[in-house]
Amino acid sequence: IAECISKSETLDLDELNQIAIKNDQPLLPIQVYYIDYQLYSPDKVATNHPVFITMKNDSETLLKLKDAFNKLLHNFSVFGSIILLNDKEKYVLHYQSDIIKDVEIAYVSEDDIENIKKDIVKLDFIFNNLLYKFKICVTEEHIYLLLVFNHILFDGKAICNTIKNLYLYMDGKQ
Repeated sequence: IAECISKSETLDLDELNQIAIKNDQPLLPIQVYYIDYQLYSPDKVATNHPVFITMKNDSETLLKLKDAFNKLLHNFSVFGSIILLNDKEKYVLHYQSDIIKDVEIAYVSEDDIENIKKDIVKLDFIFNNLLYKFKICVTEEHIYLLLVFNHILFDGKAICNTIKNLYLYMDGKQ
């Protein structure tokens, strides 16, 4: 998207998102660094950003969360972006809409949550796969949104914007 912004005469984010969907994006040097780091240190999780959000369990919140997260996944090109080698043997971000997973809800016990967090934190893939994982877990008392973003695509600011947009969708403001 940064390359699109530099080439674009407009800063309309919807238009830039459409450009990113239609055109493969070259990786930045820092993104290549994180690929190397993850390839040569697969047991490390330094390239991953976990975000765990806990909400009180009620059916209205659960439906709003599921709907808002589905909108988020389908309205931002980054959620359908994968890394692949192009025909010039260069790594690129490629948008592939059919790889985006639908939001599913898992009903679990409070005792299961810590193990689920530990399992989701380690991203064990890079190429031809999504660069994030998510899970919505529901217990008797809470709703947990468990997210893990790979640093190749998401830095701290991008994660903050993602969560902000999620809450805007939940509040019906976007």
